[in-house]
Amino acid sequence: MAQAIKAQLDELAPEKVITFDPNGVSGHLDHIAVTSVINWLFPKLDYLKKVLYFTNPRRLTDKISDYFVYFPDGRLRTEVNEITDISDVWETKVKAMRAHVSQKADCDWILAAFNGLPKEDWFLVRSKQ
Repeated sequence: MAQAIKAQLDELAPEKVITFDPNGVSGHLDHIAVTSVINWLFPKLDYLKKVLYFTNPRRLTDKISDYFVYFPDGRLRTEVNEITDISDVWETKVKAMRAHVSQKADCDWILAAFNGLPKEDWFLVRSKQ
């Protein structure tokens, strides 16, 4: 997996990459594995200057109960390094989420949990000097 991700990154040579926070956002083991690979590659790739780890706000995860596996707590506003207002692209994000047909049930309850919350994406940030 690391070699496949590295090959894609080498082809694109991005300065920034967005991945899942260390707990996989939702505790999903595949998400955690991808983040582990990015963490391993980050110091090895000169072109990669910044990693943004997408995380959920605690106000969202407090609304989630009875998930079929462990769903980790989100972060407090004071724990994140960057918050991006996504209100102008919210509908595009929802459309992309709904494109994952196999994840429809999860998508529906996550979107319901977002109801009433600011349209923001939260990130932990790791940068190179």
